[in-house]
Amino acid sequence: MTASRLRLRVLGSGAGGGLPQWNCGCPPCRAARAGDPRVLSRTQSSLAVSADGGARWVLLNASPDVRVQLASWAAAAPPEGALRASPIAATVLSNADLDHCLGLLILREGGAPHLYATAPTLEAIEVGLGVSTALAAYGPTKSTVLPTDASEVAIVDRAGADTGVRVAAFSVASKVPPYAAARGLGKGRGELDGDTVGLLVKSAAGGRVLAYVPGVRDLDERLAGYLSRADVIFIDGTFFTNDEMTSLGLTTRDARAMGHAPLSGEHGIVSFLGRFTAAERWLVHINNTNPIHFSDSPERAWVESRGVRVSYDGLELEV
Repeated sequence: MTASRLRLRVLGSGAGGGLPQWNCGCPPCRAARAGDPRVLSRTQSSLAVSADGGARWVLLNASPDVRVQLASWAAAAPPEGALRASPIAATVLSNADLDHCLGLLILREGGAPHLYATAPTLEAIEVGLGVSTALAAYGPTKSTVLPTDASEVAIVDRAGADTGVRVAAFSVASKVPPYAAARGLGKGRGELDGDTVGLLVKSAAGGRVLAYVPGVRDLDERLAGYLSRADVIFIDGTFFTNDEMTSLGLTTRDARAMGHAPLSGEHGIVSFLGRFTAAERWLVHINNTNPIHFSDSPERAWVESRGVRVSYDGLELEV
């Protein structure tokens, strides 16, 4: 591995609930349960990055599936001869959605990895879920507030050792998680005040830049400016159409009302990604209802014909 390159692993490529979702009978879920080779099973959205060749890893979101994701990955095992140790050094949250933060509670034994998140996200997971209080009962914890002005932050472990990973967070328009909204959190804040962020990630040694934006609603010039800095983009692939869930009768809210721009349409994510053809472009956080799960679907062919790739659990890249 080149010293200035990040290593990246997709721990989970699915949206909340994964694929198949436990209570869903949509076509992709039925196909995944039946072992249809056209449809890959997916755990919930998370990436892991390393700037030191894989000795230490930083999680970008901690999904409820994190135990399975790490247990099935040899690089995440404790070092040879260690009784209690892990190469997982820190976690960076893009928001407080349950599919992005509940894994923090799984990482509790002996003290959780150093946590980085915006002030609204830290407020949501503590007031809404009591995460830091719960974690503190199992060992030492540490959290650091991420600024949302895209200023670069050095990611260090709980003991203060530098991982070599650098992260810059920028606000994107999405939504406050329902459990937080039910407690009145987010009232009086603007949509770009840090409830959801995108992340620009690179090695301290320089090199190429990763953009990770697993949830976004507004595809505007501000977002385009941040993505233009990236060499590899992992972005929200939740829904193919704006009415995907409503047309199935699963909800009364469309994709944008749920905080996600659809993939298709003149103002969709795939069209927007056409601006960034110099970058590798990957979809992540793909909802169980999305027809692109079928490898032979016209929707999948349409996405791939435009140079956009569909990520999958276990995908590994050098950024």
